[in-house]
Amino acid sequence: KDVLSRYKGKNVVTVYNGIYADKFLKRKQYIEQNETIRMVQVSRLAHEIKGQDILLHAIAHLKVIGLRNFHVDFVGDGASRTFLEDLTISLGLQDEATFLGSKDRNWLYESLCNYHLLVQPSRNEGFALTILEGFAAGLPVLASNIDGPAELVNQTERGWLFESENVNACASKLIEIIEKYQSGEMQQLMERTVSLAESKYSLKACSDKFLEVYNDVFKDSN
Repeated sequence: KDVLSRYKGKNVVTVYNGIYADKFLKRKQYIEQNETIRMVQVSRLAHEIKGQDILLHAIAHLKVIGLRNFHVDFVGDGASRTFLEDLTISLGLQDEATFLGSKDRNWLYESLCNYHLLVQPSRNEGFALTILEGFAAGLPVLASNIDGPAELVNQTERGWLFESENVNACASKLIEIIEKYQSGEMQQLMERTVSLAESKYSLKACSDKFLEVYNDVFKDSN
């Protein structure tokens, strides 16, 4: 939108970022009736931007209403770590939330598939590559409904959105997703849909689009 406002009348083409989708191990089993639902949030720990505190308050709500079989791992480090760890203690979530610190890319390729859900509760976010990484690992994704995440999530049934900064809305979607796992609906949904990371946002799709744009420019210049 910013580019279009600056270059009105120009031929503006969007080339989306791509990821190494084929490097991610894939989750393929989505029926968990009694096992713990494992959630993951991947980003730097900067709650004013990334919203990790929203997720903590949401899972605290789940605990209050009697849900127990869930756990969230926070992957990343940053200035908010002490604040978030203190918040975890004050909410009584020591058994439900773990801070794993920073992990390298190989860990993401190999380990994201071990989770059931990736959550991105950001207050501000750009293109949100982490959401694509979740999709690439075969995970459903829950994200706040701000522009970047919403542009991705709205393209697939594998994603859910909640109103940004709304703890109750986040908790409600978490409950919905957990119920889909427990009922077997998640297995059916994931089997009938294709990952965006593989179909549209792979590194090959990104490079092919760049080549297409360069070829179009070259033809126009001649």
